[in-house]
Amino acid sequence: MGNSNVSVWILGDQLLAHHPALMAACDRFPRAQVRIVMVESAGRLRKLAYQRKKLVLILSAMRHYAQELRAQGYSVDYIHAESAVEGLRAHVTRHAPQRLYTMAAAEYPGRQLQQRHLAARLDCPVTVVENTQFLVGRYDPYPRPEEGKRVIMEHFYRAMRRHFDLLITPDN
Repeated sequence: MGNSNVSVWILGDQLLAHHPALMAACDRFPRAQVRIVMVESAGRLRKLAYQRKKLVLILSAMRHYAQELRAQGYSVDYIHAESAVEGLRAHVTRHAPQRLYTMAAAEYPGRQLQQRHLAARLDCPVTVVENTQFLVGRYDPYPRPEEGKRVIMEHFYRAMRRHFDLLITPDN
């Protein structure tokens, strides 16, 4: 397919209406050059200690999300593979994107893969955008706590509730 396209890897727990990685790619490239890749990883599914019904729900949500994206005019490469990296390698081999966009994973091991190893394993540049699923990433009431000082979680949560005006009574 040439190098005039980019890909966006959307993880199964990131089925957002306004996905930040997709928006970042679409800000820089025409929609016709943006291809979405989603991977059903058999190894990951075996590893999760979920009930069968929950796994069915997760897979159904992923497949429906892919269909919604197709209905919006996006090209979606939905891959079944043993691992996410194996699926992404197959995608990169088939489509040769000039860059892969993805939103930072919620789990630490996934973020480490994305930020440290993925570009080398795929032989493709990777842009990891901030995960917007967590409020703390956008506002941290204690960005640099004093050395040796304990941050009490009650105070942290109270500061978060005040900032986002959540669960607050008129007298705070």
